[in-house]
Amino acid sequence: MSATLDIVPLRSLVAVARCGGFHRAAQALHLTQSAVSQHVRRLETATGVALVERRGRTMAFTRAGEVLLVHADAILAAHDTALRAVSVQASETVSVATTEHAADRLIPALTGLLRERLPASRVHFRVDRSARVLAGLDDGSVDIAVFLDLIGADDDAPVIPVRWFAAADLDLSTVSELPVILFDDPCALRTPSVETLRAAGIDWRVVAESQDLAGVTAAVRAGLGVTLLPVIDGVPDGMRLVLDLPEPPPFTLRVRTGSALPEAISEAARSAVADIAGQGAVVHA
Repeated sequence: MSATLDIVPLRSLVAVARCGGFHRAAQALHLTQSAVSQHVRRLETATGVALVERRGRTMAFTRAGEVLLVHADAILAAHDTALRAVSVQASETVSVATTEHAADRLIPALTGLLRERLPASRVHFRVDRSARVLAGLDDGSVDIAVFLDLIGADDDAPVIPVRWFAAADLDLSTVSELPVILFDDPCALRTPSVETLRAAGIDWRVVAESQDLAGVTAAVRAGLGVTLLPVIDGVPDGMRLVLDLPEPPPFTLRVRTGSALPEAISEAARSAVADIAGQGAVVHA
């Protein structure tokens, strides 16, 4: 019997390449690292060749692994397009994944839009970190992905203001090292937070980390330190803007949709998100 390349192991292989390793791939796929490793070993057993190898302390793809990656992308794209096409055409469920930072505004807006355009469909939402939102689109479990992203030099996307926040009563005037609260990796805000402070020559230290927005905001309100957050609905209760810290690079909200979603729906979703992003452009201290 000929060998078979199963979809789930192929998805893990692609995630390892895109995320830069087994640990981050496991986080993106919501699996354990051992499960991802087993998936790659299954592919190696099926093909009869090594797909990854150790080079010092790092992992690298072999030549055979690089070849399989090209085909894996094509296989997964065809597989996921077929599933989304069947789902949408059968008027079942449209899945929307959105970043936590805009959920309060995006969920009502997109719910109304999809009920109007696809009245026979159910709408399923997942609120998560931007990296995982994108992973859902890549693995075919999401039809519409809304995520926070940096704006490029030639990008005309609407700017979402991103500013430093602290507890309303936190006094930073006497600290020798700025106490910083960060999201766990993978996170669109983590690297810009660190790089902005480094570029300004500010001494800082990490005092708290969390995998979600609720944990970060709880740490800020407790007065542990400052954090970088997008300003979409004004200044959160119990917090204040820290205006004397360096301004980070500009961000926006982006929308990506599955290829099987009707273009009219995709365009309407992009327009709705652009309206919300544009309304976040005014920051009040």
